[in-house]
Amino acid sequence: MYNGRFLPFWYYGVFVLGGIGIGRCAVALGRKIQEYVDGVAVVATAAAVIVMVVAVFSISVVPSWVERSYSGYEGRAEYPEYERLMATVDALPPGRIAWEWNTAIGAYGTPLALSLFPYWSPEHPSMLGLYRESSLTTPFNLINESETSRDPSVRIPGLRYHPMDFARATPHLALYDVAYYVSFTDEAERSAFEFGLDAVADAPPWTVFALPPSQLIDVAAVEPTVWDGASGFSDAALEWYDDVDNLDHWLVASGSDRWARVDAVDQRLSEPSTAYDVDPDAITNIHIEDDRISFDTTAIGVPHLVKVSYFPNWNAEGADGPFRAAPSLMVVVPTEGSVVLHFGRTWSETVGLVLTVLALGVVAAWWYRLRRTRTAGDGRQQASLANDAPSD
Repeated sequence: MYNGRFLPFWYYGVFVLGGIGIGRCAVALGRKIQEYVDGVAVVATAAAVIVMVVAVFSISVVPSWVERSYSGYEGRAEYPEYERLMATVDALPPGRIAWEWNTAIGAYGTPLALSLFPYWSPEHPSMLGLYRESSLTTPFNLINESETSRDPSVRIPGLRYHPMDFARATPHLALYDVAYYVSFTDEAERSAFEFGLDAVADAPPWTVFALPPSQLIDVAAVEPTVWDGASGFSDAALEWYDDVDNLDHWLVASGSDRWARVDAVDQRLSEPSTAYDVDPDAITNIHIEDDRISFDTTAIGVPHLVKVSYFPNWNAEGADGPFRAAPSLMVVVPTEGSVVLHFGRTWSETVGLVLTVLALGVVAAWWYRLRRTRTAGDGRQQASLANDAPSD
């Protein structure tokens, strides 16, 4: 479970259904005991008291959670440390940030306090955020978290987690164009230093490290292969992600008819495919906005990996695709020197909007007709009363 915000509704539903069940039992019991007139009321009252007591004891954690969550960052003794970190990062060149997970960060207001990097410094997006349910990137973020944290949360069971290992984490983070890593514990800081990362800023207890250079869009070194296996693409992408030495052999959910099809992830390494010799400076003028990505390239016809989470609403101009690619990104094949991806509506959303407008029109017509009918009826009733009134 990524996020527990639906749980209040779940518990509310459980208690309401439990109360209804107890109430119906009380009614049945009252009917059985006809001689006790107030039997139903007594049993129903007792049932209500039981439900309320259970509810109160079940939510006893809520007051402390509310106090902790709504006391404000500034009201905590640790706020100066937090403020210093945000100011330190804001002074660095732009770039995405990964940070060490640790429950002790909750002392700053919440263990997710560092997910607010883009609030304090808009040019430094956080790789870990609060609302994760709709993102394909979430499982891979948690794997990265395990490889860069002393005490990772491992919130999703069954993933291939690895203890803190920067040899694995570095290529994984480069795949998401992460520029900085922020350590919290002494162990993570020491591991980052031992691996060879450069510390670019210090805001105790945090240390900010620069990761090896990467860019938002990569040009393929090898022709991608298309997943055609029996299992879903998400499982294949997780297996692909675990093979950290062969991340340059891209795996996509769909693509060109020329690309090889595989039904085993390792098979992509043995399939004959085209190798590309492309200028490393082929991509220029990369611009990313909330709903638009644009870039220029000289590698026309060569697949490009765009390091933004795939979603069906993305559309490409000047390129074929986008195709969903492992781990959670998208591949386009430029057909022109300038490529634009924009986030639009899918056909299902358009159909839904049309149906909504039609439904509102039907409701409005029904309301108008009902109002006219009532007005006409009132007029006839008044005319009838007038006709029935005695004349002078």
